[in-house]
Amino acid sequence: MDRGTNQVQLSHCLFHFGSGIFADKVTASVAHEGRVVVTFELAGYTNAFETKNDEEVARFVADYYQLCESVLAKHGGTILKFMGDGCLATFPPEATVEAVGSGLELQRAVNDLAKRYQLR
Repeated sequence: MDRGTNQVQLSHCLFHFGSGIFADKVTASVAHEGRVVVTFELAGYTNAFETKNDEEVARFVADYYQLCESVLAKHGGTILKFMGDGCLATFPPEATVEAVGSGLELQRAVNDLAKRYQLR
């Protein structure tokens, strides 16, 4: 993505099956439970909001978090935490297809959300 644009989109979904990517308790509990770990992060977030006021940013982030929660729950995922514009979630080992589906659905939903906020 061009750094000078005011666009927001889901930049990547990282799927991890096993241990080694995340440190500390999260890795241990995830690896022990054999869960699928997924991270989501927005591309263009910082540039898109440089000219927006704090209220607009707060509304977008609240809507983005709610969107993540509803899409991931629909596919059987559990959010471990949000980190700014990123999200760390897990899925049961038998829900690998659902985990991938959640990433695809979230990508489309974030594009729609960005359009609503005139960021696309």
